[in-house]
Amino acid sequence: MNTIHRYASSIANKLNALAATREVGPAPDVFNDFIQSVFNMIADPQMMDSLKIGRGISVKDGWRTPLRHYKGHPQSREMLGAAVAEYGKAIIVCPPFSDILGEICTEFGDPALGQFLSPSDVADLLTSVQWAAQLRGDESAPRSVSDETGCGAGGLILAWLRRTYERKGVCGIACLDVFVNDMDPWMMKACCVQIAMPLLVKQMKLRSFRASCCNVLLHPHPSQTAFVYEHESFKGRPDIGGFVDRLRMAAALAEST
Repeated sequence: MNTIHRYASSIANKLNALAATREVGPAPDVFNDFIQSVFNMIADPQMMDSLKIGRGISVKDGWRTPLRHYKGHPQSREMLGAAVAEYGKAIIVCPPFSDILGEICTEFGDPALGQFLSPSDVADLLTSVQWAAQLRGDESAPRSVSDETGCGAGGLILAWLRRTYERKGVCGIACLDVFVNDMDPWMMKACCVQIAMPLLVKQMKLRSFRASCCNVLLHPHPSQTAFVYEHESFKGRPDIGGFVDRLRMAAALAEST
């Protein structure tokens, strides 16, 4: 069992145990709460700044929402916090841009999630062909990478970022403009989390990263950006240990809002 699968299995088990309590909702709701907890944290500029990780994230009003239904359920809040903290550890330990949430969806094993995400090996195969073709010419020039029709948890974009990082390092990542879209708000948030977390924890930057949530069949040129990452100079050595501790407490937003 590789490191990514081991962490994904551990997190899925924690979420399944939380869903089994039936205190805060069925399995799909628990998974969405897990995503929302991490999203809430990385979209909190003051918290990111206090950890010296950076303040380069802005979120449209309404996307950062408290988990009020956890109020009065301290055990469930603790269980969610443990799963989120485990995800933070996985981001630190696993290679940058690993598709951890995709693995968690697979391990979670509840068909009610309704998500059938691109497996990492398939995403890597597709990217290996596209990456070689696009990177002809000036390798230092800015390049746009997008998944506008349905990014899911970001599997295809993550594969592109992995390949770029493996071949070109942080300089290659810094040349990329990334845009993603999904009409499912939870998948849009999952994709944002999967891309932003390694950037923050590993102290890397994209040239830009934007995300929107709309039906591109009706709106082929999305104009409402829900999530924007713009690099801001990092401020000293990041407090990674504090980052995991804050992740564990992310579910406490239910009590504080």
